[in-house]
Amino acid sequence: MYDEELARDVRDALRALHCADDDVVEKPMTGGMCFLVRGNVCCSVMSKDRGGYLMCQVGESRHKDYTTRPGVTETDNAGRCMRGFVYVSPAEVRRTPGNLKSMVRDCVEFNKELPRSTSRERPSSAIPHSRPKSARASTARKAWTTAKSRASTSSDVIKKLRPRTAPAKRPTPKK
Repeated sequence: MYDEELARDVRDALRALHCADDDVVEKPMTGGMCFLVRGNVCCSVMSKDRGGYLMCQVGESRHKDYTTRPGVTETDNAGRCMRGFVYVSPAEVRRTPGNLKSMVRDCVEFNKELPRSTSRERPSSAIPHSRPKSARASTARKAWTTAKSRASTSSDVIKKLRPRTAPAKRPTPKK
């Protein structure tokens, strides 16, 4: 569960910055609440079991400035730093009344530099495969099962499923 009070404060800060209601979307992610502005991640209140941090997307230009502040660390995703994102400790967020507002303002300013992100649900004409993903996976499973039942070893299965290419031309012997 995430900090409801911090999420409310982020909502209030977004309203104070005059972000249109149709531009702001709240989406539960990884046990927290993510705030998307214009379809892009703006900031996120992380779950309490993940530290209750406020994750801010401030952009690479402000990244170094933010990481030098007390209570702010680089985001770590599977051991790799996510440039442009920072974790802000709950204590740092609440250190001064205007602290949260200035952080959210920086996030929104960076977000306005990004192109508006469209919904993840694209029309079927934009999707390269006409069948849903589950149907593609089902077809792949059937092909694997069929090839496996006809082959004696797994390397034979791989050979049967590998796309066929024209054999390489052998160089003609020199006379």
